[in-house]
Amino acid sequence: MAKTAEPFREVFSRLEQQVAPGDEIAVRFWGLTGWSLNWWWLTSQVFTILVIVPFILGLRSLYGADLALCASAGVLLAASWWTRPVLVIAITRQRQLLCCRISRPFQRKTITQAPIEAAWFGDFRRRWLYTQLRYRGPGTQGNTVRVNIPAGCWHAAQTVTGAASGIAGS
Repeated sequence: MAKTAEPFREVFSRLEQQVAPGDEIAVRFWGLTGWSLNWWWLTSQVFTILVIVPFILGLRSLYGADLALCASAGVLLAASWWTRPVLVIAITRQRQLLCCRISRPFQRKTITQAPIEAAWFGDFRRRWLYTQLRYRGPGTQGNTVRVNIPAGCWHAAQTVTGAASGIAGS
């Protein structure tokens, strides 16, 4: 099994319980859906440097901005992080795909299962903090979503993408 970061240990164990007898999970990974987390991270850093630091240093008059406006921007940035659904995806040796969609912030979990042929993985792009992958299949209600995969899981995601494209090509 490919090594991945383990922030969703409970979900991984629930997915293992869904595996058919005689089968086992070969690869697993997780990612946050939505717009690029690399851009989110960069936006947050710029926001911190340009807006929060002057308030801390007492240089608020440089911008003529009030605290309410700056706080609103900070809340919107934080909300865009905490409300992103998480997809936890596992592939078994018998080519079954298990997906657990975790709605945030209330942690509602929905597990779906299908043959790997029912899923589409594409546009795998390795980036500096988060790798991006487009995915359509179980857990997405038929929509194509961008999954932002942390650095600790990128190799597992690349393995899944390669296996899925090999299946599609045959």
